[in-house]
Amino acid sequence: NTANTSIEVIPFPLVSFVDPISSICLSASATELSGTPQGGSFSGPGMSNGFFDPALAGLGTHTISYSYSTAECSALVTVAILVDECLAIASTASSPTIQVFPNPANENVTIKGLNTPCDVRLFNQQGQLVWSAKSTQASYVFPVGSFAAGIYVLNIQSQQTQTMHKIIISD
Repeated sequence: NTANTSIEVIPFPLVSFVDPISSICLSASATELSGTPQGGSFSGPGMSNGFFDPALAGLGTHTISYSYSTAECSALVTVAILVDECLAIASTASSPTIQVFPNPANENVTIKGLNTPCDVRLFNQQGQLVWSAKSTQASYVFPVGSFAAGIYVLNIQSQQTQTMHKIIISD
C-alpha cells in the first residue's frame, strides 16, 4: 500500500533587534527597544512594557531577550546590555594635541603628544588607582590586557596641563 500526503513547510521566523544598544548609563532614562517582526515580547532585567530601564536593571551586563511566536513556530534572540556608572568624562581630551588610541582596547593603549615629564594614571569606575607610570617621552604605550573589561579614566598630568580620557577595555 502507498499513501500520498501534502506537507506545508512554514518558514522559521527571522527574529532580530532593531538598533540594539550595547551600553547605557545608569542614570539614563528608560529606552524603548524594538524588534522584528513586530509583535514579539521582551524579557530580562530592567524590561517593562518594551522599555529597558537601566536603574531598574542595575550596574553590570544584562541579557535581554526578544521572542516572537506564530501559531506554528517561535524564535528568540538575545542581546547583552552593559549598564555603566558613566563617570561624566568626555571621551576626548581637553587638549587636542594628546591622542589616545585604540579605544576600545584589549592589549595596549598608545598615548601621543605628551608634555614631558608627566604622570599617567588609570582609574577604575570606583575611582581607585589601578595603574600608574611616569613618562619622559612624547609617546607612551601601556599594556591593558590584564585589566578587566570595562570603562576606565586615564589621567595625564604634567606641569602645564591635566587631561582625562575615558578608556574602554574590551575582552
